[in-house]
Amino acid sequence: MKKSICSGSAMALLFCVRALAMDGVQLINQSTVMDAGGFPYNITQSGSYKLSGNLVASGSAIPLNGINIAADNVTLDLNGFTISCTCATNSFANGVAISGQNASILNGTITGFSGTGGGTGIFYKPGSSGRVDHVTVSGNIDGIDSFGTMVVTNSTVTGNPNGGISAGAGVLTVMNCLIANNGSGVTADQEGVSGASVMNNLILGNTSTGIGLALGGYGLNTLLGNTPDVILFSSVSMGNNVCDSTTC
Repeated sequence: MKKSICSGSAMALLFCVRALAMDGVQLINQSTVMDAGGFPYNITQSGSYKLSGNLVASGSAIPLNGINIAADNVTLDLNGFTISCTCATNSFANGVAISGQNASILNGTITGFSGTGGGTGIFYKPGSSGRVDHVTVSGNIDGIDSFGTMVVTNSTVTGNPNGGISAGAGVLTVMNCLIANNGSGVTADQEGVSGASVMNNLILGNTSTGIGLALGGYGLNTLLGNTPDVILFSSVSMGNNVCDSTTC
């Protein structure tokens, strides 16, 4: 028989039951966040975390983040649920903000992070790393921003007016994604970006650019209705893309 890791007062036991799944995955929902002191919800230990309900970030914190991941080796499974925000009066807001290494965000939706000074669905801070897979990031000011090393796969990034997926440093990989109706689609053209790979994506109707790269390569993408489809700098390789022009 496994010994319970929960002990102490009845209130502590109730919190533990709410927060810990039988397999050791820690559960997060609106109740557990409020029990822990409200938003942002801070993850400070490595491990696996899973939403067991939708989260609506609210309060006066600046930035008003949904979840902060400060530990290395964290997996956050959104489990089909949504992280959203009532943050119009906050100066800035992020759905999930990551400062640790090897943080994975999986399987759900992040929307509505649009504070008065900006907002990002998923934000990898300088020095961080990780991956985003099977996540819909829509209706934020910016979709997914990275200043570390990030891999985005099998995800949908739409309706973020500043930009869909962008890298300001590190290495960016984007594969098998729908990136549509944002400001820019995929950009990795800053001085601190050491390389990018953009492969097999559907990139549609982005109003600034479809793909903007400085180093790396892109191929097997369909780019339609972007203005323009591609902006390239420095050393970039390309192959077998479909686009509105003959130069993609």
